Amino acid sequence: MRQQVATWVRAHPVAAFLAWFFPIGWAIAFIPVVVKQPFGLDLPLEVFLSGATLLGLLLPAVVITRFVDGPAGVQALRRRMFQARASVGWYALTLCAVPITALILAAFLYGLPDTTASTLLSAVVIGLIVQTLVSFITINLWEETAWMGFVQARLQARRGAMLAATITAALFTLQHLPLFVDNGAGLIVILPMFLVQLRAVKRVGERVCPVRDLGDARRWRSRSARSRAGCTTAPAPYS
Repeated sequence: MRQQVATWVRAHPVAAFLAWFFPIGWAIAFIPVVVKQPFGLDLPLEVFLSGATLLGLLLPAVVITRFVDGPAGVQALRRRMFQARASVGWYALTLCAVPITALILAAFLYGLPDTTASTLLSAVVIGLIVQTLVSFITINLWEETAWMGFVQARLQARRGAMLAATITAALFTLQHLPLFVDNGAGLIVILPMFLVQLRAVKRVGERVCPVRDLGDARRWRSRSARSRAGCTTAPAPYS
C-alpha cells in the first residue's frame, strides 16, 4: 500500500498536492467561519489564513518536491522564490498600481478625508505599508511559491503556459472560498469568475497538445516541431 501511494505521488505530484491542500488548508481556513455562528466567536481570520498557507500550501509543496525531485528540487524551488524575472519598473508597477488607483478612486468618489497630515501618514505607514509587508511575509510569498513555483511550473511543463496559467487561476480562486462563504456578495463575484475560468480551461485545452512527460516537454521546445503538429506547447518554465 505504501509503495502504491509513493508511486502515485511521483506520477501525479500536482494531484497529491491538491489532495493535501483542500482537506487540510480549507479545514484550517474555515475554522473562523464555522465557529462564528454557533459559538459567537469572532476569531481573527488572518491568523488562520496564515496557518492554512503554511501547513496547507507551503508544506506539501516542499515535501512533495523533496519526495519527487530530491534535495536538488527543493533548492531549485527556493531559488525560484527570489529570482527576478522582470525589470524593477514592472515590479514597482505591480506593487503600486493597485493602491494608487484605489486612493485616486476613493478621493474622486468620496473626496479627501477631513483629517490631519499626521493621521494620514500613520494610516499610510501602518495601514498600508506595514500590513502589506506582514501579509507578504506570512501569506503571499508562500502562497505564490506553492501555486506558481510548484503547481503552475509542473503544469506548464506538461500542458503549456496558457492552460497551466488558467488551471492555476481556477484553483487559486477555489483556495479563497473561505473568504466568501460568509459573504453573499463575495459569492456573487467568485462564482462567475470560477465558471469563466472553467470555460477558459476547456477552450484552451482544445488547442493545446498534451505532453506526456518532461522528456516530451524538452523535445517540444522546438518551434518547428510544434508548428508541424498544429498546436502550441510552451517549454518547461524556470529551465
